[in-house]
Amino acid sequence: ASIAPAFYLFVLFLISPERRFLKKDLLLFLPLLIQWSVQLIGGGVILVDESILMKNERLMVMIYDSIDLFILCYSILFVLLAFLKLKTYQQAQLENYAAIDKDSLDWLRKSVVGLFVIWGLFAGATLLEQFVIPPSLQLFYPLILGMSVFIYWIGYSTHRYDPGSKTLFSQKEGKQARQISN
Repeated sequence: ASIAPAFYLFVLFLISPERRFLKKDLLLFLPLLIQWSVQLIGGGVILVDESILMKNERLMVMIYDSIDLFILCYSILFVLLAFLKLKTYQQAQLENYAAIDKDSLDWLRKSVVGLFVIWGLFAGATLLEQFVIPPSLQLFYPLILGMSVFIYWIGYSTHRYDPGSKTLFSQKEGKQARQISN
């Protein structure tokens, strides 16, 4: 629940280094807080009186499944938003600069696509589990491993690409003069 909004913020901070973390950015993690709260309440009910859970097992399963689907859609939304922000940024760079170091954004584009693929596989596994096959964590183990590899890939790529060490863009000649005269 936290990976996609955190990645979205990562993309925003990468393409806009002057941007600062705002208190309202914490709202992006509200679904995670809701998910944890529901799990804590459910766990507390089991500790207090397991018979309550047994009587309401169907309701609890429906609540957990609904939260999982919401978190999944929420995560996919933020991956799409990260992709759109990156695409808008690249378009603006193409319009304002003569040469863009393709490698500087290529790794980020690959990362967004990779995360989208992983969340798509999570969506497929979640839908399979809820509507076709009995619940099984074994279905999710490869996806969790893939998410871990993705997180390491982001760390490695960010470390490999040091934005302070390269000049990313060279401004088009006369671009500012045309902007001022218009």
